[in-house]
Amino acid sequence: MKRRNGWIFLFGFLWVFVLNSICWAIDMTGTGFFYPTGKANFKKMSWFGRLDTEGYRPLGTWHCGLDIAGKLGDPVYAIADGTVVKVSRGGWSDEEKDKSEKTRDNFGYIICHTLSNGERFIAVYGHLRRPWALREGSKVSAGQEIGRLGHWSYGIHLHFGIYQDRKNSRSCNFPSSGYGLQPNPRPKEKFIAGVKVYGNWFDPMAFIEKRNPSKGVLERESNRILFCMEDKNGQSALWTINPDGSELKKWRDWDKNWGMPAFSSDGRKILFSGDVIDDKGKWLTQSIYSMDLETGQMQRIFPQNEDYTKRGGDLDISPQDSQVVFMCSRRGEIPEIWIMDLDGRKARLLDKKLDWLDVPRWSPDGTQIVFSHLTDIVIYDLRTRIPQGLSHKTGHDGPNHICPRWSPTGEWIAFLSSDVAEQNPNYKPLTGNFWHDLYIVRPDGKERKMLVGDLKYSSGLDWSRDGKEIVLLVYSVYASPHEGGKLIVVDVENPSQRRIVFSIKTSKIRWVMWNSFRTNF
Repeated sequence: MKRRNGWIFLFGFLWVFVLNSICWAIDMTGTGFFYPTGKANFKKMSWFGRLDTEGYRPLGTWHCGLDIAGKLGDPVYAIADGTVVKVSRGGWSDEEKDKSEKTRDNFGYIICHTLSNGERFIAVYGHLRRPWALREGSKVSAGQEIGRLGHWSYGIHLHFGIYQDRKNSRSCNFPSSGYGLQPNPRPKEKFIAGVKVYGNWFDPMAFIEKRNPSKGVLERESNRILFCMEDKNGQSALWTINPDGSELKKWRDWDKNWGMPAFSSDGRKILFSGDVIDDKGKWLTQSIYSMDLETGQMQRIFPQNEDYTKRGGDLDISPQDSQVVFMCSRRGEIPEIWIMDLDGRKARLLDKKLDWLDVPRWSPDGTQIVFSHLTDIVIYDLRTRIPQGLSHKTGHDGPNHICPRWSPTGEWIAFLSSDVAEQNPNYKPLTGNFWHDLYIVRPDGKERKMLVGDLKYSSGLDWSRDGKEIVLLVYSVYASPHEGGKLIVVDVENPSQRRIVFSIKTSKIRWVMWNSFRTNF
């Protein structure tokens, strides 16, 4: 018995050791950043600011980052939440010394991160091996593995750099080249808040050990689902809940005449559509508003004058926070897709050939827009200006497709379709919420899969931030004034694994979002 207890004790000790090893595999700074190679103790290969006269090569340059030694295939992690602003494909391989394919395939990520004071900066992660999984516009989470170290004949390492436009610190500005080295002469050395600076390049390790990442961005890593709920008295509010159904919290009041918001990448601003009512309670039109979540200040950005012939509708903000795509109806005509700057300026029709459409959404890299169009899901490429239907069906007759949503990596598009549901004898083809089934499909229209085929009246969905799950808004009773609703989470790899996160009968759930929800709460 003693021997058996001894084995149990030893097994328990080892199990605890393993769990601790897993949980604490990625080290963090005392300020809340993750170390890019996952370890606080690392070996330097070349220091920040090193000159060619100090042994740095090539001649005529200085080193604008820190080289952290590693092994081929070692993981590299995002130091904080952020957005990929560039995939740097050149300058990270040593072709002159080693012309093999293994070294020609290196690349680097240029990622924009945010500090707790709202300032933004660029982190450079260089000498990663291909293929890259992220694209320009892709969102990354703090501590997320973003790549692995590639081959380098002079010693395998991660080049880690920090750049900030000191004249415009709220921007994501970054140089067009020179992410690993800069030409001489090296700028004069300065210290800002205890961190060494050459020009706009900061000592990267001192920077993340002395600065704090945005709390709003870090706290959203709790991965909560946001939804809007309206009670029987017409009072509407925004609520958040964990994906396991725990910790239901009211976030803020929300006018029942306001639509689903779109969040800026830093989570500090939202845009939404809302009704314009005159002093006598008469409805005039629907406009688009901008709200600062820190101050609560709100302003109408479209239309910017008293032009009530244009009505703004469903919208989305581009991953780079530079443009807004939205629905616009002119004098009650067929809805069109429009595009404008984030502040509402330069509003213009995207393509006069596009009509009868709804729910536009940006791709993660900001180069394409997906929307529902009658009986099809359509992708519009902003570079070629060519729309492509994924089901190649046209006309007003046929299955109804709604709510297209890109996966966080852009590999899939999820949507709701009545294709199979229409075969159900109880199906009611009425305007509004339909019987729908959940599908995913590749952006080229291939590998279409039905994940869930037993839904009733579903009208909303969104991806989880890791792209492994999808949340669905499902109603149990069609067209009831207060039909309640359920939030159901579906596992993409194993769709039979699903769970009810939230269910209510006395209030109406209007919409739901998950991956698109980016702010503190």
